[in-house]
Amino acid sequence: MSRTVGFWKWWNNALPHRMHIKRHVPKFLSTCPDSVRGAVLELGAGHGWTSQTILETFPYVELTCVEVDESAQEVFSELQDTYGKRLAIQKADIRSLPFDRESFDVVIAINTIGYIEDSEVAFVLQEALRVLKKGALLGISDGTIATMPSRAKRMLVEKIVLEEGCELEYVKKGLRFSLWARKSGVDSEL
Repeated sequence: MSRTVGFWKWWNNALPHRMHIKRHVPKFLSTCPDSVRGAVLELGAGHGWTSQTILETFPYVELTCVEVDESAQEVFSELQDTYGKRLAIQKADIRSLPFDRESFDVVIAINTIGYIEDSEVAFVLQEALRVLKKGALLGISDGTIATMPSRAKRMLVEKIVLEEGCELEYVKKGLRFSLWARKSGVDSEL
């Protein structure tokens, strides 16, 4: 799995990137076909800017963040002081999530897929769908300088979610690639 190093590690915490997150994340989440509530999983939480924006925007969300970088624990301990039980962080590889099947109402990957090698995208998406409840939504958005996915990767993401039996609810192509895919099946709690 690719790691964030050098310039990109700096970029993820830089003011222009944080401003981008503050603008982009609410816009992306507003395209969600359902209201964002319940147990939400964020893949590749990074420095917590997206997590903080999700929690500020949606007061009925209990957010679980996974990040492979150990330094994220420091950042998230400060966020937990603010958001308490609404926020949980777990060090984990997004190719092998430490959660039971159908644990989450929404799974979100914002500015994450662009960091993943093409050969690993299927593993990540299959894991995300495994922990997603039936009938629930997977949201993917990429489009910063650091994570600009290629056209081929965008097509790969769409192909994989369709092959996994999802229905595409929303797709935006262009500089910022975004999609919402609904997992097949019906969950009695929705």
